[in-house]
Amino acid sequence: MFGLLVVAPMIVAIATDRSDVVMPLQFGALAGAVGTLAGRRAAAITIAFGGVAVFAGGLVGTSVPAAVAVFGLLGVGVGWSAIDGLSKTVNVGAIAAGFAVSPTVDVGDAALDAVLLVGGALWAAATLSLLVRRGTIHVHVPAATLSRRSAIAYSVGLGLAAAVVNGLVVGYEVEHGAWANLTLFLVALPSRHDLYRKALERTTGTVVGGAAALLLARALPWPDLWSVLSLLAIVPMLKEMTNRYWVYSAYLTIMVVFSSSDSTASLVEANRDRVVLTAVTAGAVVGVAWIANTVWTRTHPDHEPPALS
Repeated sequence: MFGLLVVAPMIVAIATDRSDVVMPLQFGALAGAVGTLAGRRAAAITIAFGGVAVFAGGLVGTSVPAAVAVFGLLGVGVGWSAIDGLSKTVNVGAIAAGFAVSPTVDVGDAALDAVLLVGGALWAAATLSLLVRRGTIHVHVPAATLSRRSAIAYSVGLGLAAAVVNGLVVGYEVEHGAWANLTLFLVALPSRHDLYRKALERTTGTVVGGAAALLLARALPWPDLWSVLSLLAIVPMLKEMTNRYWVYSAYLTIMVVFSSSDSTASLVEANRDRVVLTAVTAGAVVGVAWIANTVWTRTHPDHEPPALS
């Protein structure tokens, strides 16, 4: 039941020969799902930022300054969610913006994508809310332990790190991986050690998922079937989102590379890009954590860093 509800919009899109709308629908489902798991208010925040980011990305174009501006602004979105008392949320705005600044997107497409993303997110949020209320899915989200100031500062720092990393790769296979790497921020503002562990798990899961995708592609060398495999990967991916992060990352990689590949060669290229960009992004996030921890320690020598202890 859960799996059918998750993949139904994408199946309809493919059946009606509108495969171009599958990706924003996937973003929407991801936004609504994680927002719902983290809380209703988080769902509203992530859905709103996602829709605005897609449209804004189409308006500003593909220049590096524009990409940096969009990603930097979205750091505020993460901060907003964190201030709301959440320890787990999703920066879907950054994911959406990475897709929106793809060279293939223009203003018209961005408007359609924004509508699809918000619509898909609302649908997924409503579906998961129903399942949670019925007890089909049990959610346990620990309370955040951040001060308001720490949440703002650290969140904006993460957003700026994403801006720099992804701004550098605008025009370099952005649609194949740069946007997806920002899901490293699915766990917002964790402890320093937890963040290091998540970064390692994210990179490990990407490598494992890429290897699994290559094996599946060799066993099932039919690109038309890959879209189906991409959709099937969404169900276990969502279930592992707040549990085993490396498993979630592996399923996410399978979903992404199959949805963006039409040949074995393009699948290999997509895998390569994802591994490189994931490692770079994870390094940037860890770097921001280290800098924030150092600054806090020097300015507050008698107190543990509230965001990074």
